[in-house]
Amino acid sequence: MTQQFTKSPAEGSLIAYKAFDENMQCRGFQYEVGKTYTHDGRVKMCSSGFHACENPLDTLNYYPLVGSRFAIVEYAGEVERKSEGDSKVCGATLTVKAEVKFGSLIEKAVGYIIGKAKEATSGDRSHAATSGECSPAATSGDHSHAATSGNHSPAATSGNHSHAEAKGKNSAAAAIGYGAKARAGKTGGVALAEYDNKGNLVAMFASLVGENGIEPDTWYRLENGGPVKCTGNT
Repeated sequence: MTQQFTKSPAEGSLIAYKAFDENMQCRGFQYEVGKTYTHDGRVKMCSSGFHACENPLDTLNYYPLVGSRFAIVEYAGEVERKSEGDSKVCGATLTVKAEVKFGSLIEKAVGYIIGKAKEATSGDRSHAATSGECSPAATSGDHSHAATSGNHSPAATSGNHSHAEAKGKNSAAAAIGYGAKARAGKTGGVALAEYDNKGNLVAMFASLVGENGIEPDTWYRLENGGPVKCTGNT
């Protein structure tokens, strides 16, 4: 089936997120923080213009979690969007605002996912599971489960007592809810949030697997600001 795209004007500006290789290059083009770039010619999705993603996690569909760099970017003028699939956008004028580390990228993704929860599986005790490469899964209901097994496939949930599991290579699992937990494979990453019993957000944590004591294929929840291995049903 032919992929459809839509064009829409950016109201003043559009904030998005872009991934690069370790040298801050994308498809051989060199970028620098603080600089603005203008494409001379037609803007065409996946062909010409400057590309980024509105959902920070979607950048992992195009660059691996390990060895890549990420930045907040800002578009001016008209942008082109996919009408379905991920949140990829394309435009003619792009400014690289600031480089962001993995933890900040996940925090931004959490805000995006919660804001777009109506577009995810949102009922309590719901399940979203994908197995293909570059296939994200997201849920927002309490006691729900988001799971992916394909490479470059993020899993995210914002419901209380919910689980996020990402088994594939270079995939991130984000569990943002009271009592939520997450686990990822050896080349992935996890993001967790901690809430008090009144529903107030008190701490956040994000890390690549292999750093900060985070082990692969191990469930973690956030307690007193730090990751804690889950045992049994806890």
